[in-house]
Amino acid sequence: MSKKSLSLPLIFLLILGSCAVRRFDSPTPEYNAETDKYVPKASIVSIPIEVQMSTITTAMNGVLTGLIYEDVDYKNNGGDNLQVRVWRTKKLITVEGEKDLLKLYLPLEIWAKYQVDPCAICPSIEKSTTFDMDLYLQTNLKVGKNWEVVPTTLATDVKFITSPTLSFDVGIDVIHIPITSIVKSALMSNMATITTSIDEEVANSVPLKKYMTDVWDMVQDPQLMDSTYKAWLTLSPVEIYLSPLVCDKKKLKLSAGIATFIDTKLGDKPIISHKYALTDPVIKDKLDNKFHLELPVSIDFKMATELANRNFKDSTFQVSKRKKIKINDILIYGKGGEVFVKADLSGSFNGLVYFRGQPAFDTLTNKIYFKDIDFDVSTKNVLYKAAAWLLHGTIKKVMAKNCVYDITQDIEGAKISIQKYLSGYSYANLLTIKGKLDDLKLKKIVTDEECVKVVFYTSGTVGMTIDNINMGK
Repeated sequence: MSKKSLSLPLIFLLILGSCAVRRFDSPTPEYNAETDKYVPKASIVSIPIEVQMSTITTAMNGVLTGLIYEDVDYKNNGGDNLQVRVWRTKKLITVEGEKDLLKLYLPLEIWAKYQVDPCAICPSIEKSTTFDMDLYLQTNLKVGKNWEVVPTTLATDVKFITSPTLSFDVGIDVIHIPITSIVKSALMSNMATITTSIDEEVANSVPLKKYMTDVWDMVQDPQLMDSTYKAWLTLSPVEIYLSPLVCDKKKLKLSAGIATFIDTKLGDKPIISHKYALTDPVIKDKLDNKFHLELPVSIDFKMATELANRNFKDSTFQVSKRKKIKINDILIYGKGGEVFVKADLSGSFNGLVYFRGQPAFDTLTNKIYFKDIDFDVSTKNVLYKAAAWLLHGTIKKVMAKNCVYDITQDIEGAKISIQKYLSGYSYANLLTIKGKLDDLKLKKIVTDEECVKVVFYTSGTVGMTIDNINMGK
């Protein structure tokens, strides 16, 4: 075999080798790991709370029933020779407010037994009577640090409806002895004990901590605000403030301030992996009815990747007259406050390339886009050596044009969530929330490893009405 015949196969193999498609994978981009991550800020919602006196009256009538006070020892109160039982009559308790006090009119039935010792050697005589009286009280209500109700009640007046009288049969006649002054003196001397008994009854019958814990837990459940958008609102309260109670004749008022994280989501009901426990109240002298919200609307990179593959996957682009590029796969992710696009290409170039850009938001179109999108520096270094023609603007323009996400629906869903929440939203017939929302304004756009967040802020006014007070031991 000649040298010429030996060289032909070798030349053919070299030609085939030179025509084989080589794969050039760009190295993973470097990023600034020290870039500050987005730390959500708890929104402060100040809520004036109103309770109608009629609601309090209904609650008090449910608590103060039956026997309120009992003293069946003649030797009590310095040996006053008097036994007393006090019941609330069937007449209704009425409640009014003034400044920081609740004024109660309490209708009572009194049973009194009086012991008379006519002489040292005579047997004692016991006589009993019943009569009605009205007791006028004023109560200062406060909330303790552990959500206990702390009432402080004082008696301001006593009015006898029927005069307490003891009747003695002396054979030829019946002698009626008025004991109004004796009974009143005995009652007033025991009034601190009676009012303490009332305070204990009220305090034990208002499980405020349980009531607040139930509400606190309930508001953290995602609430479906709009079925069309499938808009869910989730509150994550972390702290609560209270101002002192203020009353007028018809209403009891106080203000509550809640520090809470607020989130909205479209789609399936959010899964809550953690709920915040009720904190002790922080008492402040004054709170207004304004709220200030930080509201993030986000598009996660999983969804962004799905949308990009819907636009790009298996698409072929003519880069030049002789060069074509097919996009096999796209992955979009965030690192160090930036957005990266990982593209698997084939055709005139075979390999992985990376693009990077800054997330931005167009307030006119409500679209998220990546500004200044370009090949990563490491990718450029590879392409300069392997396929400099790919650095020309065609593929970058395609990426920039198609990596755009319209979040109009998300913004509308978020606004509807908040607005519906403020439009007379009711929790379990216990309370109703009403308010007004100002326009959303762009605060910032940030990126973490899961999503791009467009953070809006807004303010407004809100109020809460307590519709029902659950009392019971």
